[in-house]
Amino acid sequence: MLMLLKLALRNLLRNKERTLLGLLMIIGSTSGLTLFRAFADDTIQALETVSTEMHFGHLQVAKNLLWDNLYKNNSERVVDNYDKLREDLSIIAPGITSVSGRMTIQGLMSNGQKTENVSVIGFEIDKEKGVRNAMIIHEGTYFSDNKKNKNEILVGHLLAKRLNLKINDVVTLVANSFEEVINAKDFVYVGSFGSGTEEIDKYFSYVDLSAVQELVQTNSVDNVVIRVQNKKNLSEISQKIQGKLEIDYPNHKVRDWRSLAELFRKVKSFYDTQSLIIQLIMISIVVLGILNSVSMSVIERIGEIGTLRSLGTDSRMIVQMIVSEVIMLSLAGVILGSLTALAVGNIINLSNIYTEIPGASMPIKINFLFSVNAFVQSSLLIVLTTTLASLLPVLKAVRINIVEALRRNI
Repeated sequence: MLMLLKLALRNLLRNKERTLLGLLMIIGSTSGLTLFRAFADDTIQALETVSTEMHFGHLQVAKNLLWDNLYKNNSERVVDNYDKLREDLSIIAPGITSVSGRMTIQGLMSNGQKTENVSVIGFEIDKEKGVRNAMIIHEGTYFSDNKKNKNEILVGHLLAKRLNLKINDVVTLVANSFEEVINAKDFVYVGSFGSGTEEIDKYFSYVDLSAVQELVQTNSVDNVVIRVQNKKNLSEISQKIQGKLEIDYPNHKVRDWRSLAELFRKVKSFYDTQSLIIQLIMISIVVLGILNSVSMSVIERIGEIGTLRSLGTDSRMIVQMIVSEVIMLSLAGVILGSLTALAVGNIINLSNIYTEIPGASMPIKINFLFSVNAFVQSSLLIVLTTTLASLLPVLKAVRINIVEALRRNI
């Protein structure tokens, strides 16, 4: 094996220009694949954080009528026996970290001069701590840490801009109560938030759950939000919850956040498709480059191959010798390419470069989230591709008649 490596290194150094060109091609392909994967991973993780912490939690329990949008009136959609259900769900599995209620209503928001259609999410501020971490506060502050927060409201920054709201302005929410009576409640505007999604920041606001319940005159909730400590156990916990629901709450169903987060699914599918296209492009470049490089190298060494075979060298040994050159070149290229990607990515991360994308409510920071998988998958793909690409010209060369190959030495 050591002799094989020495021969491979010697042969690579025979033609330094060709070796350098192949090395640069592999470095570029590896770094390109790694950087794109790191950028996509960062975007997807950011969307996952917003989806799980701010919008859906990890699991949600609600009535089938709500999931299927088949309820005829508001009282049909709400969760039955919320207090008991919350207690049951809290102890159903050790991995559950929080269980809280939510209610979403549609209505009108007015500051006395302008009025806009809004969707208002009422949630238990003291239990859903993760909402604060997922929000970007554009103006003002988050909710107070006292009972006054039941009269405070956080408004999407695009909605706040349309209403021309100022901190401590009083806004009025108008909505139909569960008794089909128009009701209104005043709130103090304490700040605006950004989620990164235009549709959310244009129409949504957050208030304390008790405030929404007071507005629509009910003690019920639309759904129960469940968060878990380890998302790897999500399927197991979901099955336990569904089993409990089928026994004690037969008209309720649990759903995980992926089935609810439509935007996340679309973005992930988009990046998966882009990643496949970029991989095919990079692989095509590498395959053509390696085929050309190895073919030229083999043609130059036909006489040498004929001499080795005439001395009794096995064809398999010759194949191993040339393929080991390609593997050595590939390994050097993917190592340098990974280091290049890491250096370029960190420089861009520190540069605070922003860009605008369709559907986003604010400029998005270009950021790369490097992971072991990003490096390993890109490197393995390049090494495997270059190795397979080198086999065709090598196998063709060893099939040449020995006498014909020796004539190349003349």
